[in-house]
Amino acid sequence: MSLTCCEARKTNASHDGTTTSFPSSALQLIALGFARVDHDAHGAVKLTPTSRALLKGEQRFELRRVLPRQGPAKVSRALLPDDLSPASVELLLRLKAWRSSEARSQSLPAYVIFHDSTLVEIARSQPQDLDALSRVSGLGATKLERYGAVLLALIAEQR
Repeated sequence: MSLTCCEARKTNASHDGTTTSFPSSALQLIALGFARVDHDAHGAVKLTPTSRALLKGEQRFELRRVLPRQGPAKVSRALLPDDLSPASVELLLRLKAWRSSEARSQSLPAYVIFHDSTLVEIARSQPQDLDALSRVSGLGATKLERYGAVLLALIAEQR
């Protein structure tokens, strides 16, 4: 979207009705050299001398429209191991979805719950009990106690 400074102050909406967020606009102005971050002023954004032409309406600038994400990120099947059966792939996707939900509820990164390689091994071997599950790499006593029953339930649902 092309605007003069006066037009930008009047509206934050583009011609097609979508909006550009202030942080996005500020970052774009910094990238274009019209503003800078003043670290001595605790990260304040300040205008540069090149912004004078914008402020006077003598120069126009282009803002890139940032589109919101559409739904949750999808797991690319291209990143899945080639040697998994279709049932194992389905189980792996369910395990990853559960891990993501669990990580969000605990405010942790997903890899802290289980690494991808651990989930792949669970999907590949599909252990039937806690003893078999304990032999999976990445599943120590604490994680087995905390998540073992849930993992076995997810595996059982897959069958």
